[in-house]
Amino acid sequence: MKKPSGQSAPLPRKLKTVFFLSFGLWLIFLGLWTYKTYHPQASPSAAGLAPKQILLQDSEDWMSIYFNNQKIGYSHTVKQRSAEGYAINQDLFLRLMVLGFPRQMHLSSTATLTSDFLLKDFHFKMVSGYLDYSINGLVEGSNLKLTGDLMGQTQTQNILLKVPPQLPLTLPYQVYRAQMKPGESASFSLFDPVLMVPKPVTITAGATEILSLEEDARPGQRFEMNLLGNKMTVWIDYKGRVLKEEGLMGFHLIRSTREKAKKMDLGSGPDLATEVSIPVLNPPDPQKVKIVILKLFPTLENIPKTEGRQGVLGNRVTIEKEILSSDDTYLLPYDLGDQGRYLTDHPVLSLKDPRLQEALKAALANEKEAQKAAIRLNTWVFQQIKKRPTLSIPRAVEVLQQREGDCNEHATLLLALLRVAGIPSRMALGVTLLGDRFFYHAWVEAYLGRKWVSLDPTFNQVPADATHLKLAEGLEEGVASLLPIIGKLKIEIESAL
Repeated sequence: MKKPSGQSAPLPRKLKTVFFLSFGLWLIFLGLWTYKTYHPQASPSAAGLAPKQILLQDSEDWMSIYFNNQKIGYSHTVKQRSAEGYAINQDLFLRLMVLGFPRQMHLSSTATLTSDFLLKDFHFKMVSGYLDYSINGLVEGSNLKLTGDLMGQTQTQNILLKVPPQLPLTLPYQVYRAQMKPGESASFSLFDPVLMVPKPVTITAGATEILSLEEDARPGQRFEMNLLGNKMTVWIDYKGRVLKEEGLMGFHLIRSTREKAKKMDLGSGPDLATEVSIPVLNPPDPQKVKIVILKLFPTLENIPKTEGRQGVLGNRVTIEKEILSSDDTYLLPYDLGDQGRYLTDHPVLSLKDPRLQEALKAALANEKEAQKAAIRLNTWVFQQIKKRPTLSIPRAVEVLQQREGDCNEHATLLLALLRVAGIPSRMALGVTLLGDRFFYHAWVEAYLGRKWVSLDPTFNQVPADATHLKLAEGLEEGVASLLPIIGKLKIEIESAL
């Protein structure tokens, strides 16, 4: 595939509304080691690992955060020993550009532990200038009591624990206590404080390597982490301290000094959305094409097919813009039962929230025909939500209250409203053509009678134009499948008619 030469065409104004999906994905990756709770599960690979008693000494640790070798933030962790156990406090600061807009984010967490590093309680908070979200966790016997606050709304949940939970802040010490040898693995269940759902993760020990850090060179044992098929690497020293982390899409963290960690480039820095976008030669006008054939490099497995819109053969993907007919509808709600899983609730949707019901009434004006209702809802979200790049993990009710966001916020709110209305719907994740680049994007598909139809509330398109290449479906499962390819995928436009 030839690379475009010369200057790139100016980015169109509507690019400002595209969700920088990769940053939202990376927030999830970053949180794996700094802001999510683990609780180990028995597994054959971990069963033979004998724990070793160690004492956690008071310490203060700094990490620099980079994207494609450019500094974008830092983390600061303080560990203190007490008579009852340990207290750990961690703060992470990010400053970056998203589609030309400067953005900042602060993530903080605190935890108190027993002398055996068992979690007693924790507090997590995320502030991005758009979203303030916090959650408290309290372990009471075999129960984890969660209390979360989102924009003044309190949510509570109790989780029955099979084993005592762990925080990622203590995970390096647990790995050290286990004295894992190269080739040995341990499995854990990952608790996500944003979605409040568990995720499986496996850690495999590797060899000890000498790492060049910002202040010196130190030996650290290599550990590979596998989360839903996505691999990340962490190096831990003989005291259980994290020395370096390498994730996806060019992000990495490295141990540093206070002075070097806090020193930030006063320039604009890398624009994350543009950095992971995909340049193409001779781009067509998306509004004028009906059929597009794309060649993907490398060839990807499990690209979703959509009958009547997206077909896949090897590394070629053919996308044909759907044509709606009067038969593509039904009276609400859809009740045939064959699409029930696309009507279910999810932590980011909160379908029973009365504010969504009120918004649905305002948007539909008693419309009962599915196709017309879907178009009304798509247009309503487009008109109601101010186009602004954000750094958040959106929830439908939060978007409804804030009335601003990028494509992730638009798609999440539309998905919730469609399901509340009784229209089976699902999240579509992939890329769309803007100017001479494909940018990562999110939109929605709704089941209208006999087929799935694409809706893009960010650009008010029904159906979405033919340059919307769907690479994954679903919420966290779709996100997980996209992570390995961002920054690696190349696209060639073979034809556009």
